[in-house]
Amino acid sequence: MKKEKTKKETSRKKSYKKVSFAVKQNAVQKIIHGHWSKRQVSLQYGISYGTLDYWCKQFTTEDQKTNYMGQNKEIQKLQDKIDALEFLKEIQQEMIIDLEDKTGNHELKKRLPEQLIKEIKLRRKQRGLK
Repeated sequence: MKKEKTKKETSRKKSYKKVSFAVKQNAVQKIIHGHWSKRQVSLQYGISYGTLDYWCKQFTTEDQKTNYMGQNKEIQKLQDKIDALEFLKEIQQEMIIDLEDKTGNHELKKRLPEQLIKEIKLRRKQRGLK
């Protein structure tokens, strides 16, 4: 005997809730102005990324799109600069440690900021030096 499927069981289409224009506009504005990420908006409103992308395309002007993309590029540039400066700081710390070891003069640290001195001590420990 075959079990008959009801209409509910055979329907796989996901039901969507109707969202007001004001909610759509509010969600898009939060993304465009950089207050919230798409992920945050998605979780807050229970809306998929694809729907948010569609709304962003639908409700933004070219200037807003350019500004939004510009903000993302600016954030990426700043992150790249931070990474480069962190790398440079590590090299400088290594150079200070090597200079102190070669000269035997550990007086250099007295002229450095306290945080940098702590980081150099930590790096020395990691290298197995005193």
